[in-house]
Amino acid sequence: MECGVDGQSHMPPHFIPDTGTPPGMTLQSRAWVRLNCLRTSVGSFCSCLYKWGTASSVACECGAEEQTVDHVVLQCLLIYRPPHGLHGLTVLDDEKTE
Repeated sequence: MECGVDGQSHMPPHFIPDTGTPPGMTLQSRAWVRLNCLRTSVGSFCSCLYKWGTASSVACECGAEEQTVDHVVLQCLLIYRPPHGLHGLTVLDDEKTE
């Protein structure tokens, strides 16, 4: 990083590569919110809600001891899972995340 005359740091133009449009840029805002909840493990999952004081238990409705992101995506039989599994969540394809 270089410092400019005014003391502010300036990034050389070659430092940030142009990678084009990243996958998923055509997704709707709602899909991005859901994906970020899954990625960060923060959302309307009993494990989070209990920590925040808005749920009485960390247990899942299906009977599992704790409702976490991993449980919801990989194991839970009561909650909707992506039809293309984790692949649809990592590829960020419009058809696979709806």
